[in-house]
Order: sequence, then C-alpha cells, then structure tokens
Amino acid sequence: MVFYHGSGIPNLTALVPHLADHGAAYLYLTDNPVVAAFYTVNAAGRPAYWFPYGFDRDGTLHYQEYYPDALRKVYEGERGYLYTVEAEETELLPLKNIPCARLSEKPLPVKHCTVIADCYRWLLDKEKEGAFRLARFADQSPRFLERVYRDIADELTEKSGKGTLIPQYARFIRDNIPQAWKRFVGKA
Repeated sequence: MVFYHGSGIPNLTALVPHLADHGAAYLYLTDNPVVAAFYTVNAAGRPAYWFPYGFDRDGTLHYQEYYPDALRKVYEGERGYLYTVEAEETELLPLKNIPCARLSEKPLPVKHCTVIADCYRWLLDKEKEGAFRLARFADQSPRFLERVYRDIADELTEKSGKGTLIPQYARFIRDNIPQAWKRFVGKA
C-alpha cells in the first residue's frame, strides 16, 4: 500500500523514525497526500508542533484558521516534499485521533518524491478539487473562536505548570493568536 510523508527536507532516499511527542521513535505516514502536505511546513518551529487540521463527522478533512490568513502565512512561498513509500498495513501502527495516519518503527525506502514549489498554491488547488475544506478565519464564529482561545490558553497554562511549555510554541501563540496569549498571561 502507498503512504505519504510530508517534509521540508529535500533529497531523502529513505525515511527514518525520529523521536517526537509520542515517547518513541516513529516514522509518521498517512494515506492522504493533503495531510502529508500539511507537514511540509511547521509554523511553530521544531520541537513544537502546529497543525490545526481535523476531520468532520462525515470524514471530510478540514484545516482551521485560528488567525487571519493563517494558511497563507504558513505555506505561501514555502517549498515542500511529498514522499511516497510502500508498506503493508500489518507492518504499521495506527495513530490515535488521526484516522488516516500510521506509524512505522522501521526505516522505509522512498519510492517517489513530488516537489511542491509553493505549498500554499498547491493546497489552494487541492481545496478547489475538494480534497479538503479550508475553514477560513473570517468565516469562524466569535463563539467558536472564544472557545478555541480558551482551550489554547488552558493548554499553555497546563504545559507551563508542568514545565513542558516549549518556547517556540509560546512565541508562536503570542505572535499569532494574541487573544489566547492574553488569556494565558492573565492566568499566570
């Protein structure tokens, strides 16, 4: 079966597991090329992560903008690499909460690489094709955004209390989602 892996790193001939936030070294794969493309650029900067996508009840992939022009600001002008590998489903582990994602504990050779010259343009083309739904910031309800800001502030508070708040993530929220940052600072 074909799986995809998105990266900002060119010329990979094999994909290898790396330690991320799941406690062990894994190679992250998906059967959805758009989901993989989301991972070509990380807005928050490693080791932090910011990928605000999910799935509607009917399984439709969506990307949520929590600040104005978020998709454009993250992906415009960025080059990405969409790698394909082949693996048997039985060799992979499911990733909880992301139905199309799989984990590999072993390296896999790259079968093909698609270079995405401008990730933003590529994603807009995929949106037009119906491959995912872009939930634009301007279309979000104030009530929904207030809940999001509260949840982000609560997450920051929890991570700060545990000593696990990553500085890159904190800066990303402060600079892009000041409504959540102000709530967090008000709690601290």
